[in-house]
Amino acid sequence: MKPLIFIPSPRNLPEFNECMAKVKKYDKLWVKYWEQTQAYMIARNWFLNEDYTHIVIFPDDMIGFEHQIDQLLGYNLPVVSGWCNEDGVRETSQISAYLPPDPPTIGQHDEFKFYKIPWLEHLGKNLTDPLIEVLFSGFALSVIKRDIMEAIPFRTSAGCCVDSCFSLDLYKSKIIQYVDVTTRTCHLKTEDSQEWYSNLLVGKEEPYVRLEKA
Repeated sequence: MKPLIFIPSPRNLPEFNECMAKVKKYDKLWVKYWEQTQAYMIARNWFLNEDYTHIVIFPDDMIGFEHQIDQLLGYNLPVVSGWCNEDGVRETSQISAYLPPDPPTIGQHDEFKFYKIPWLEHLGKNLTDPLIEVLFSGFALSVIKRDIMEAIPFRTSAGCCVDSCFSLDLYKSKIIQYVDVTTRTCHLKTEDSQEWYSNLLVGKEEPYVRLEKA
């Protein structure tokens, strides 16, 4: 097993950099300051041109841990993720038992029907098997096997919503997504949307790609 951690990184958050410094076992591909469509295309092409077995999506606005990657890899499933809070305000996660609107850009927030955090916490404490099936996962620490990456390209809807598009394409291909309800990460998105989006450095900093070997 040879995973590659893909870090889509349009920001430069010190708390994330500290988090990622503690992840030492796996190669990391930093795709810095690219817009979303290009970032995911770059990562997929890089991944497929090498001999990696899994791609691990680890966005730069999320705090997670190396042992969580280990746990998700241990399932050896086609697609499996952890979960996180949607933002710093709502009591909702970023996963859903329902498909996102198609195309995602036309959808309203309530249409996604995200799982409530208290319900996921309850499941995490009470399920014997921590895996649940979902139809949408928002790429909070996601592990995807190579054959899935070969079959399903990343795409966007009007330049956004790559996670929603990926969920729609998995469903059309009859590929099940799983979430481990005991693998909880922390989404750093704040209540102040204007302040949060001011952290985006796309178009402000020179984009680059860097492979950091384990």
